Amino acid sequence: MAANIMSKMIASILYCHERNVCHRDVKLDNFVYESDGEDAELKLIDFGLSHVLLHTQEKMHDRVGTPRPVESAAHPTRATAPWARLASPKGTGRTDSPALRPSHCLSLCR
Repeated sequence: MAANIMSKMIASILYCHERNVCHRDVKLDNFVYESDGEDAELKLIDFGLSHVLLHTQEKMHDRVGTPRPVESAAHPTRATAPWARLASPKGTGRTDSPALRPSHCLSLCR
């Protein structure tokens, strides 16, 4: 399941890059499922910092995005987040641990 999630995440970034769009804030919090259903699609969200490259030689020099991961009890996991399904019974999107964080998904994917 983790490999499938990672494949979808990479495919969404590739989709953007094929259209000359640089997201510039790719992080686990910016991937959500469109619904709670088992067949829900994974979506890349928050294109507020994105940039459309007008030509292939264009370079970006500004530092943008999230400087480092923020993980705290004040930052709850949403049920539609991809990492929530990794710990949920039968892919329901529900988790017994409200403290499940994006870093747990990374450790499961290693």
